[in-house]
Amino acid sequence: MGLIFFLSAQAKGQMPSVPDGTTDWVTKKFAHMVVYGILAVLCWRALSQVGGDSENWRGWAVLVICLVYAASDELHQSFVPGRGSGVRDVGIDMLGVCLALALMSWLLAQRIRHRLWFHRWLLLDCFLGSFQPLRLGPQDDPAK
Repeated sequence: MGLIFFLSAQAKGQMPSVPDGTTDWVTKKFAHMVVYGILAVLCWRALSQVGGDSENWRGWAVLVICLVYAASDELHQSFVPGRGSGVRDVGIDMLGVCLALALMSWLLAQRIRHRLWFHRWLLLDCFLGSFQPLRLGPQDDPAK
């Protein structure tokens, strides 16, 4: 969050840019998606340490934290010279959040399915082991 705040505080003239306007726009929006994806993964990891493994509030909490921060970041940017803010940028940030959460969920599922392969990649296996699965709704009871 500190890095996002620092980057958002940079005036338009202080930010690196690509001469082609379209390429510059795509590059900056992609960077937004990546940074907010990283924020989502870090929030998920932090919240995985709280509560039991059957809790389903974590997914919603990660989404709300990232959404509130993206909105506050846009508000912050509206006070920075040469920078603007918009709802579209919040949407782009949240797209990065959703893509990162989907990718991490897929990796966690692959870790369960291919346990032996992941044991060969110890750092990745340890990293993924610190995440509780995200649930956004009620889960079916496997006993039924």
